[in-house]
Amino acid sequence: ANVLAGGYPDGPVARIFLFPTGVNVSDACGSVLCPDETSSPTRTSFSLSASPTTSSYLSPTEAPTEGGPTHNPTLAPTSTILTSSPSTSLTLEPTSSPSTSPTLEPTASPSAAPSVSPNVAPAESGATLSPTENKLCAPIYPDPGMWTDAVLPDISTVMSLNNTEDAGIVELTIHPKSDSMQRSTYAHNSFTLRNRASQAVQAILIDVTDCVLSDAVFDPDGTAGDAGYRAVKFKGSDEIYDGEGIFKFFQDPPFNGDPVIQEVAGSTGGYKGLYVELPTPLAEGKVQKFGVEMDGNSIAKVADDKWKLGAYLDDAQKTWNLGGISGSELIGSRFYVKFQNGATAMGHIGSDGYKAGGKAKAKYRSSEKSVIIKFVTDTGIIRSDEKRIGQYGGVVPALQIEGQQGAQVRISILKGFNPVLNDAKYPNNALGVRGLIEERLHRGSPQFPVNNFYDVQSRDYTLGVDGKVCIQDFDGNFNFSSVPNYSHKTYIAIVANVLAGGYPDGPVARIFLFPTGVNVSDACGSVLCPDETSSPTRTSFSLSASPTTSSYLSPTEAPTEGGPTHNPTLAPTSTILTSSPSTSLTLEPTSSPSTSPTLEPTASPSSAALSVSPSVA
Repeated sequence: ANVLAGGYPDGPVARIFLFPTGVNVSDACGSVLCPDETSSPTRTSFSLSASPTTSSYLSPTEAPTEGGPTHNPTLAPTSTILTSSPSTSLTLEPTSSPSTSPTLEPTASPSAAPSVSPNVAPAESGATLSPTENKLCAPIYPDPGMWTDAVLPDISTVMSLNNTEDAGIVELTIHPKSDSMQRSTYAHNSFTLRNRASQAVQAILIDVTDCVLSDAVFDPDGTAGDAGYRAVKFKGSDEIYDGEGIFKFFQDPPFNGDPVIQEVAGSTGGYKGLYVELPTPLAEGKVQKFGVEMDGNSIAKVADDKWKLGAYLDDAQKTWNLGGISGSELIGSRFYVKFQNGATAMGHIGSDGYKAGGKAKAKYRSSEKSVIIKFVTDTGIIRSDEKRIGQYGGVVPALQIEGQQGAQVRISILKGFNPVLNDAKYPNNALGVRGLIEERLHRGSPQFPVNNFYDVQSRDYTLGVDGKVCIQDFDGNFNFSSVPNYSHKTYIAIVANVLAGGYPDGPVARIFLFPTGVNVSDACGSVLCPDETSSPTRTSFSLSASPTTSSYLSPTEAPTEGGPTHNPTLAPTSTILTSSPSTSLTLEPTSSPSTSPTLEPTASPSSAALSVSPSVA
C-alpha cells in the first residue's frame, strides 16, 4: 500500500507477506474486527432459567444473531452447554425481543451424532477463536459422494468352481514380513505358494478386480504400465512362462481422449486376472515361488524420463519406484485354487501385518466371516456397508469394528498418493505428465485415486462380547501423518477382516477417506465411538449471576482434569459474555472436582484483542 498524489505514489510502498495454510478463506469460518474497531452489536439483555438434562457433551453451535453486524458475534441462535448428568442445562431467554431468540438447549443423545471434545489450543495474542477456526482444524468440504463395488468377472469362464469339503488349504504370500514399500512383484520370488492339502494343486487364479488399489493391473507386454514387462517367471527356471490364456479379464483403458497425446496412444487397460496352470502340479507340503509384472494402470506408456523428472524421493533420496506393486497393494484381491481332484478353494488377500506384505489362504468355505467398519468424525459416521466416501482432517477420529463375538480382526490404514510431480506439457495437449496421470486416476479409480501406497499401518484386535471393538483416539497405534509436502494429496483407505491362524478368514471390508488438507491434531478435539457409554466424572453446579459489560462469546473449552480425555465436561474456565449491560454466568461446583469450572467475565474488547465471528457452517 502507498499514498497517492495525482494518481502517482507519493511515498514508500509498505508491505506484508502472507504464507498459506492450505485452507480457503471462507465466511463460514467467521471474520475479524480491525484492531481498534469500536462499533458494537444491538444490545439485548437476557433472563436466566435452568432445566434438567442428561447429556454430558459440549455442542458449540455458535452463529451471529440475525440482523446484527456479521463481524460482531452475539450469542448464537441455538447454542448448548450440556453439563454433567444429572445436572442442568442453561437457557437464556431475551427480556427484549431480538430478531432471533438465543437459547441454550440440550442436544441429541451421542448415539445419534458423534460428540467432539473441543480441547482447543490457546489462541494467540488474545484472539478469540471458535474450535473450527483454529488453523489446525479441518475446514468443511463438500461430501465426496458414494462409491460402487467393482463388477466382478465371471470366474466360471476360467475355472469351474467346485467348493466342496474335499478342498484342502493352500497359502499365498506376497513379499512376506517386508516393510519396504517399494517392493515389486517382478522378482521371481515375490509370490510364494505353499500346498497344505493332500491333493496336488493344478492351477491358481489371482483376481485383482476388487483390489483396494483399483489402479493395479497385470502388464505382460508393457502397454498397461511402465516400460518394464514380464509374464510369469518361476523361481529356479530361466523360462518365462507365457502360455496361451494366462492373463484374464482384459479391461479397456479408462483413458478416453489419450490418443491425442501421441506418446501414450498405445496404452491399454491391462489385465485383472492371472491364471496359471502349473507346469508341474504342486504336491502336498511343496512350495512354489514366482514373479510377474504388475503396474498402476494410470502410468500406462508414460515414459520413464517423463515421470522420473522431479518425482517424489524416498527416505534414501532415490526416485520413488512408481511402477512397483507390493503385497499390501493387492489387499482386497481374491485367490482361487484348483486341485487335481476337481475341487476348488478360495481366499482373500489381506495384510500380513507388515507394511509391504500380503497373504491369503484358499480353503473350503461354508460361509464367509465379515466385519463392518464405522469411521467417526465430527461430520458424521462413515460405514463400510453404506459405500459413502468419507473425509479426515482436524478432529482425531474414532474407529469401531463390528462382527462376530470374540473374533480376531486385523485393521490396516493404507495411505496412498501419486508420486509424480513433473507437469511438463505434452505437445498439442493441455495436460502435463502429472495432470494426465491424475486425470486417469480420477476417472478409473474415483474412490481411491492413487497409484502407490507410501505407508501401511496394521493392528490386530479381538471383538468383545457385544461383537465390537472401539478404537478411541486410535489408541496411539495409528497416525495420520503425511508424506512431507504431500498432505493435500494423501488419500486413505481403512480395511479390516477376520483372522484365522494369521490369515484373512473372510472378505476385506473397506472405507475410503479424502483429505481436507488439514492435519489431524489433538488440538482440534476427538470423538466418541457411536455407542460409547463411558462418561466423565459427574459434577453438579450451583448458579449465580454478576454484571459484565462485554458482548462477545469466548469458548475456552477444555476437558476436566482427571477425566477421560474423550469425554469433555465443562471447561475449567469458560465464559459466556452477554450483551451490555447484562450478566455473565458463573457455575460453581457443589461437589469438589479436580478443577473448579467457572464462567467468569473477561475484559472489555480493546485494540489488543481480535474478535472472531464463530459463524460455523
